[in-house]
Amino acid sequence: MSSALAQLTTSARNVRFVLRFVVSRRHSNRVFLVRFCHHFNNQFAGRQQTLPKAYGWAWILMATPLVMNNHDSPKGPAINGHTINSNFSCNSDDINEIIKKSDALLKDYKYDELCTLLSAYKQVENAELLWRLAEAYCARAKLEGEKGHDHRRRELMEEGFTFAQRALKLDENNSRCHSWYATMMHYTSEFHGYKTHYNNAFIIRDHYEKAIALDPKDAVSLHSLGYWCFAFTNLPWYQKKILGVLFRSPPNTTYEQALEYFYKAEEVSPGFFSMNLVMAGRAHYHLHQYDKARDLFTRAVNVSPRSPDERQAHAKAAEMLKKLHHHHH
Repeated sequence: MSSALAQLTTSARNVRFVLRFVVSRRHSNRVFLVRFCHHFNNQFAGRQQTLPKAYGWAWILMATPLVMNNHDSPKGPAINGHTINSNFSCNSDDINEIIKKSDALLKDYKYDELCTLLSAYKQVENAELLWRLAEAYCARAKLEGEKGHDHRRRELMEEGFTFAQRALKLDENNSRCHSWYATMMHYTSEFHGYKTHYNNAFIIRDHYEKAIALDPKDAVSLHSLGYWCFAFTNLPWYQKKILGVLFRSPPNTTYEQALEYFYKAEEVSPGFFSMNLVMAGRAHYHLHQYDKARDLFTRAVNVSPRSPDERQAHAKAAEMLKKLHHHHH
């Protein structure tokens, strides 16, 4: 049998392997995906590779790290709603004062105080308050996750997503509403199965793109789209094949596309987020542009971390610098 025919036969066998497992439903998606990845690794990569421990689809999209954004929407705080709780009153001046206090607490990394302040206004139907509530709950959830409190992390993320949903429903022309809807959808999709998390990735991308269309200087959304491109580009070919068979084909992204977003984010808001430097460095690393990668990792490791995202960025930058050091020795 020729080499080409052997490859074709093997490919057909692999497709039958996929379809047999999908149709039979005798195994959960999780068991199937792990076994199938092992099957491909053993046959084509010649080595055993297990999936990293992560939340849900995190092995596909990873855990998108996001900076807490302190800026108002481009048009400023929009006082556009009324209260839905008849026993609670909150006028425009009150809301402006709450927003000012919450942004100051966020800037100082005082997440507990921030949640306490904003939680008192959960029932106020105002987009500017609601997306800040989503932001606050996301920040607090990440702290809980860092402590290993996964159940509490999930509770906070899911409640945070309800705030983002209400905010977007109130104001679809607000870039922050789209950005936080996308972010909270990402962090909650991981709890609802592989298919949901993967399919939601495309909805998430659309909302980040809408956020940038409304505010081209939205650094967080620019960074997030860069991470989105990086994550899909970084997938091994066999995982892309699995996704194409089970759900829908992954997008054809590149590291160059990811870099465009990372550099644009840095341009509109210099030094806004150390993870942006790390991700740009990782893209350069995969493109074998090691000097550029080293410069970015060095800049990131020199930032004193004060939040879970920043601590993650600091650790990754240090890890990549060690890898570069060994690479050149």
